[in-house]
Amino acid sequence: MEWQVITEWHRNYFTAILPLGGLEQEGAVVTATIGLFLTELPLFAITLLASGLKKTYKRAVRISVGILLLFYVISITAEYLEAPVLYYLTPLKCFDVYIVATGRIYISFFLLALVIVIGFAAVAQKIWEGKEI
Repeated sequence: MEWQVITEWHRNYFTAILPLGGLEQEGAVVTATIGLFLTELPLFAITLLASGLKKTYKRAVRISVGILLLFYVISITAEYLEAPVLYYLTPLKCFDVYIVATGRIYISFFLLALVIVIGFAAVAQKIWEGKEI
């Protein structure tokens, strides 16, 4: 298991950071981390809302995993078909690590993510206020 994690890290390093000049490039680690963080925010907001809509935690986990798998399928399909318009349907392609590490963030993806995070978190807060914890 540990070897698989190390191999996965090396694959991500070589595909995202190394073409930019490696970790010696000033700020490469920070920009890559920012890209990953910006990807996780919409995913968190979407799954937070989904978990609030379900009665049990088992159903919430199932729906959240299903949503994540759907996003992966859309991401792979968009990449395979070379259809950038499908990137708007999945947060996994909005903040590609390589693009963010080169210092670019597309404003349309950023605004879409911002709307998703604020909107879904606000709705989830209203749902969770009515639940008994």
